[in-house]
Amino acid sequence: GLSEISPIAFAQFGVTALCMGNACGGYRMGSLALKLARNLGVPGLVSSIIAIVQPCVAWVSEPFRNIADSHQLGHTLGKQCGDESSSNLNNSWLELTNFLTGQDLTTISSEMHSIMREHRKNHTWCTYCIAFTYYLSVALIEGPDFRDSVGASDIPNQCDIIAFAKSTKYEIISLNMQTNQMIRSFLFRQYDEILKTPGILSRLLGNKIPLFSLFVVGVFYEGLSSFCMARRTQDDIWITRGNAALAFIQHWSNLAPRNFENKLLLLEAEKYFTVDDSYQAQKCYEDAIRSAQTHQFIHEEAISHELAGLFYLDKGQHDKSLQSLSRSIGCFKLWGASAVVERLS
Repeated sequence: GLSEISPIAFAQFGVTALCMGNACGGYRMGSLALKLARNLGVPGLVSSIIAIVQPCVAWVSEPFRNIADSHQLGHTLGKQCGDESSSNLNNSWLELTNFLTGQDLTTISSEMHSIMREHRKNHTWCTYCIAFTYYLSVALIEGPDFRDSVGASDIPNQCDIIAFAKSTKYEIISLNMQTNQMIRSFLFRQYDEILKTPGILSRLLGNKIPLFSLFVVGVFYEGLSSFCMARRTQDDIWITRGNAALAFIQHWSNLAPRNFENKLLLLEAEKYFTVDDSYQAQKCYEDAIRSAQTHQFIHEEAISHELAGLFYLDKGQHDKSLQSLSRSIGCFKLWGASAVVERLS
């Protein structure tokens, strides 16, 4: 019969199904786990199931913003019933999801710092994942050179977390580091770093690990980086990598358009720009910007405006280029990415 263990079993089965490529089945199992946990009326169990299902399964269908709200609920329920572990895990996932939705970077970095400081004596794999995104957020505010600085004494410093990620057997932590490196390298146009960062997609396809939403977004940045490098180097291998990333994002966009439609459109725009199809490129840039606005991804709207501006500049349309780049700067300012604004300015 059903017991308090049943929702956990369904949740883990959902995660496994998604890892094996059955996204719809995984989502159904995850939804069932949440429903059972709520029916049992045990707040700590609901908090625990939210911490499993939302970051690992729910994103294949539900908007990131809804997932953030669910993590906020899980954090509150765990706190109310004394389940500190589930409460803290939901709080960590809340801030990671806020990063994906383009919430204010100053607020996110402050909350992440508080989480790491609170758990400085008991670092879990999630603490390390938070640390990578914390340092990325601060770099986007203060500048890329921040990566070489040492963190405060009450949180893990960058040297320590990078060394741990390189030595650990936990794929989740090393892949998290790789994803954050990819995002940082692209946003700061650190081409040498892009060359050195291994492919995220190849690791996801080659290993049966939980498919967190952050990793899928990392493939989006890998695709953007690949098309950018293809235009710089004229090397077809980058087009191949870009096309593979595009196909991957297209799959998830079909399932969760509210999370990935704008990302797919921007990758398509970059592809058409790379193969010199100006008409389709312009159309896709415009569609990507509208989609990012519709789904309220201010940071990805900023990226879309910037890449459209570079496209117009390449085509000699200087007024449109300046207009697009100015809008990009405005969006990056709203996100709080002062260092990216400085690069563009």
